[in-house]
Formats: sequence, C-alpha cells, structure tokens
Amino acid sequence: YGYKNLLILHSSEDYYIIMGGMSDIFAEEGQSLLAGEPIGEMGEEEFYIEVRDKETPINPLKYFKL
Repeated sequence: YGYKNLLILHSSEDYYIIMGGMSDIFAEEGQSLLAGEPIGEMGEEEFYIEVRDKETPINPLKYFKL
C-alpha cells in the first residue's frame, strides 16, 4: 500500500517519526520545527504513523495521549 504525502521527522536524539496519508504537508525539507507547530493536515482516508529509534521501530502509543 502506498501512502501519499509521506513526511519523515528527525529529532536531535536520532528518533524518526514517519507519517503517511496526509492530505497536505506544510513543512519543507530541512526545515526546523518547534513543538506544537502545524506540519500538515490528516487525509480523509488512512493515516499511518511509525516511530523509530535510529533503525529500530518502537510502539508509538506510548507517545500519544488517546
């Protein structure tokens, strides 16, 4: 399955957040972001998120308040 509008965020601690299925992306490649800054809009269909510690996938649920 291909996710349109894929966004990969890289933190200074070598964590990567991969998001797919966004309808619009506001951030540009190489841009530094501040906490709480809007980066895009979720699409109407499926949304995908993955968190990695360097190359190791980790469960993203511990980072989100549901």
